[in-house]
Parts: sequence; C-alpha cells; structure tokens
Amino acid sequence: MQQSDTIRFHLFAALSILFVCVVPQTLWALPLKPTDGLKAPVSLSGHLAIFHDPTGALTFNDIVSKRSNIQFEPIPSMLTQGYQKGAIWARFSLSASTAPRQWLLQVERPLIEHITLYVSDGAGGYSVLPPDRLNLGDGADADAYPAVFPISVPSTRTDYYIRLQSSTSITTSLNLWQSQGYEEYRRSDDWVMGMVVGAIFVMIFTNFLYAVWLRDSLYLLYIAVIIESGLISLFHMGYASEILRSLEPKTIHLIWGIIV
Repeated sequence: MQQSDTIRFHLFAALSILFVCVVPQTLWALPLKPTDGLKAPVSLSGHLAIFHDPTGALTFNDIVSKRSNIQFEPIPSMLTQGYQKGAIWARFSLSASTAPRQWLLQVERPLIEHITLYVSDGAGGYSVLPPDRLNLGDGADADAYPAVFPISVPSTRTDYYIRLQSSTSITTSLNLWQSQGYEEYRRSDDWVMGMVVGAIFVMIFTNFLYAVWLRDSLYLLYIAVIIESGLISLFHMGYASEILRSLEPKTIHLIWGIIV
C-alpha cells in the first residue's frame, strides 16, 4: 500500500512539473503593469513560440489554420535562429488589465530586412500593422529595417504573430515599451551615437593629416578601416535609415551586405 502511494506521489509530481513547464508557454499571456516599459523594456524572451517555414511561401491564413504540420514550439529565450532559409514566425500573448493600452513593440537588433506584424482587428480577424520610425514621428518614410511597431494591448489575452525573413542573421530580442520610456531610451542612444560619430570624424581627420604630413599611404588604409567600423556601429544601433535616408532601402541593405 505504501509503495503504491509512493508511485502515485511521484507520478503526480512528474505531471505537475510537466504542466508548469509547458502551460505557461502555450496558454498564459504576459500581463503588463502600469510601471512596465518606462525605465526599462519588458522583454518577450521566454514568452515566444516559433515556427520555421523553410519555403517562405506560407500565408498568415496558413499559419493560423491549425494544420497538423504547423506546430509552434516554445523557446526559452530570445530569437537565436541565425541564418535561415524561408521565414520565421513567432507568436506571443499579452494582456493589460491595469496597464495602458498603447505600447511599442521593439525589434532590438534592427538588421532584419522583412518584418510583418499581425494583430487582432477586434472582430475575430487579424490585420497587418505597419511599423513606425525608430525616432517616433520622424517623417513618413519607412525605415530600411523595420524595428518599432505601435500596438494596442486589450485587458484580455490577445495573440500576436510576427513574421521575420532576412538574408542576415535572425537573432534578436523583442521588447515592449511605453512611448515615454522608449523616447528616453532613444535620446540616450542619440547621445552615444553623436559621440561615436564625432570620434570617427576626429580619427579620420587625424589620419588624413598624418597621410599628408608623412606622405604615407598606410594612413589611408587606416581611414578605410575606421569608416567600416563606424558603419558597423551605425547599422547595429539602428541609425542607418536616418543617416543614409537619401538612399533606397535596397541600397542600404546592399551596403550592409558589402560591409559584412
């Protein structure tokens, strides 16, 4: 009798652990609080489920059709899919019973070429939500790398779907901000980017003077290396669309491909 009770206890414990590990990823929405997204972002790492479409041909209706061959798998952290053929679909769930309804979804690494966000239209269907500018309200043209999406989060659980496709590595974090917190975050980035650009110009000018003064062409090579390093920082911090705004998105994508 005692052995039977022990077996039942261990079976119950194992099922409880399995329930705790699986259910939060598939059934529970991430609840947002009024203080979230002001001083720091709310990370969606650990709250994502993904599906890889190797053909890149599946539509949103295919994805939500609940066909047996389309299974979203929970991931424990950020998106680290690397270089993938086709498209990566990610799904997450949110609710904001006490928090504001308007939020910003940030794709932290702004080097993914094609990002499409599908949000509930409130009538049982879904619609495509266009991205905003990295610097909110800065012109009407879209960034070469979409990275910020204004979303509405209702008080009840709502599912969101995001499709990512790129010739670059699909490695990124998805974060949620309130607009005030995000603007503060971008202002601090603006200061950092300003110092980086200033330092780059000083180094370029200094090496140019050395090249002229010493008549040594090696310093021109140093200038090329400095420019390349500066462009890498420019792209990784999401400023390519702003500083290279006179260029077409395809040209900006090509520049990044040449750099790397």
